[in-house]
Amino acid sequence: MAGYNFFSGMLGSANNSGTSIWSMYSSLGDYSSIKSGSYHKLLKAYYNETKSEDTTKKNDSVKSALKNKNVDSVTKKEMNTIKQSTDELQKSAATLLEKGSKSVYGEDNKDKLVSAVKNFVTDYNNVIDKAGDSSSEKVLSKTLSMVNNTKAYSKSLEEIGITVGKDNKLSVDEEKLKNASSNTVKGMLQAGNSFAGQTLQKAAQIGAAAQNVSTGASLYGGSGSYTYQNVNSFFDSYL
Repeated sequence: MAGYNFFSGMLGSANNSGTSIWSMYSSLGDYSSIKSGSYHKLLKAYYNETKSEDTTKKNDSVKSALKNKNVDSVTKKEMNTIKQSTDELQKSAATLLEKGSKSVYGEDNKDKLVSAVKNFVTDYNNVIDKAGDSSSEKVLSKTLSMVNNTKAYSKSLEEIGITVGKDNKLSVDEEKLKNASSNTVKGMLQAGNSFAGQTLQKAAQIGAAAQNVSTGASLYGGSGSYTYQNVNSFFDSYL
């Protein structure tokens, strides 16, 4: 699954309890944008394997291996990178929320607004890249929440020059942004419960999930079930 970004072409419903990774993939067939190639082979391998008599034994062995797996240095590096990317997104989102003398919405300086929005978009896309490649179910789930929230705003964002692409990343039409109604732009990006404000909160949640995985704080849920899942290793066992 190397090189495949979970969110750059498809969405799935993640199980927040983390008790089973199957729930994250159970509804993938509902989406028309599922990629072919390596992911398709993995999914096909999984469904073929579930028909065999020794599926239960394989599942048990995989779960046992995961349960005994420590958060290694590679995982920590991955989670720290995700955390850093979400920190940057929170900063750029916070800039858009500023009011008074620090506001970027001055009518006489639209370039300041464009620059701030472009920084926000760059940081948002970076989180999609980093968190979308995560091996943690919790991080993927939180990232999915941010992606779904952005999609809910897609039509309104288009009105101010921000487009949500098929890969779930954002792009900016600078001229359209400059010419958009100031009140509309502020409503979308400056208000506390605006798109920018909600994205800041979503980024913080992704960062917290990554930090928990990095420190091993979320390896086991309240019921004692294992909540950290290494997606790549899990599916590799069926190849």
